Amino acid sequence: MSDTDAVPESLPVLDSLRGFTPTQPPSNEGRGIQPKSEINLKEHEAKTARTLTFVLVGMLGGSFIIHETLITLMTFYSKSEVIPILEHTFNQWLPVLAGLVGTAVGFYLKERK
Repeated sequence: MSDTDAVPESLPVLDSLRGFTPTQPPSNEGRGIQPKSEINLKEHEAKTARTLTFVLVGMLGGSFIIHETLITLMTFYSKSEVIPILEHTFNQWLPVLAGLVGTAVGFYLKERK
């Protein structure tokens, strides 16, 4: 007898040990929160778009303020060797964040129509 012959015979034994019989339909319990209607789904989408847009715009503004503050502090404390590193990091981070903000704002404005 090969290993493939033993597998189908052992499955009903394992299923009966778990309390599952093939005549029972699978239950919907434990599948998370399901939206009750299409209206709730649209409201949830709009709320998520608004929240995501505000968070990303805040991140963009915050990163700019933090960058400028660090540049000012480094200039004040004469740490001019750190400034090019900060500039390089900001120049890498800004296009990524600006793209995310632009997409989120566009989606948010489309949802407001």
